[in-house]
Amino acid sequence: MASDSFSEPGSVAPSDLIRRLLDDGDAQDLGDIPVDELAAAAADHAAEVEGARLFVILAEHPRAEATTKALVAVAENADVLAMMEIASWLGRGGQVPPTHRQGLGRVFLERAADRSAHYGTRSQALKAAMIMAQSERSLLRRLQADLLDLDP
Repeated sequence: MASDSFSEPGSVAPSDLIRRLLDDGDAQDLGDIPVDELAAAAADHAAEVEGARLFVILAEHPRAEATTKALVAVAENADVLAMMEIASWLGRGGQVPPTHRQGLGRVFLERAADRSAHYGTRSQALKAAMIMAQSERSLLRRLQADLLDLDP
């Protein structure tokens, strides 16, 4: 736990901040936590329904510049249940900030193409990428190119 402690008084450990975000379910002040530490803590909480809830909280957080890496970390580490919930949220009209769309779209496509991943995770990542591609033209082109290049 040494990586979660800060020497500055009043600082919040990244894992404690993630826990507060999940417990309170709304935007919290992110303070001065470095984005890389926030992303590492988010990756540790990316599984199951908790991971999907964290994805939504980060996607809707008003400080998009501070949550980009954490949002990508959740998408990169989501298990099949979290990915299913994320894709469902996007399908119900959930929106991610425009600045996040390209990076997240690439992550979803990479997860869909990862043959070592669970087939459910792959299919839900593809669903998420297809949903996001509806509003992001360059992501749509990349998705089309990936689909045309499938191995038999």
